[in-house]
Amino acid sequence: MVDYMMVSHKQGFDLLYKMNEVDALKTKILASIAGLYDNMTPGNPDIDDLADSMGDVLLYTFLLGKKTGFDYDRIREEACHKIRLLLISDYTDVSDDDLNSLAQYLGA
Repeated sequence: MVDYMMVSHKQGFDLLYKMNEVDALKTKILASIAGLYDNMTPGNPDIDDLADSMGDVLLYTFLLGKKTGFDYDRIREEACHKIRLLLISDYTDVSDDDLNSLAQYLGA
């Protein structure tokens, strides 16, 4: 009975640790998106900061996916699927050329 309690207690800590990791990654994604907004305001021409924020959004999104049970290929496949859907729809916010080049880059 003592061993069961120890395992259960350890599993509880593992679960809390994973939940904290997920929350930290979600916070980093939100902070990175806020950085995108800050870096895209008029009068803030630092292109390196903008690229850094974009890279952070991608990085933390992939890590969050991994932490919640998805492998990196699955996340890429979902992005490719969304690109294909956008290409066959009448979505006009992004050019087909941009979507096609992204699809090619991702191997869609």
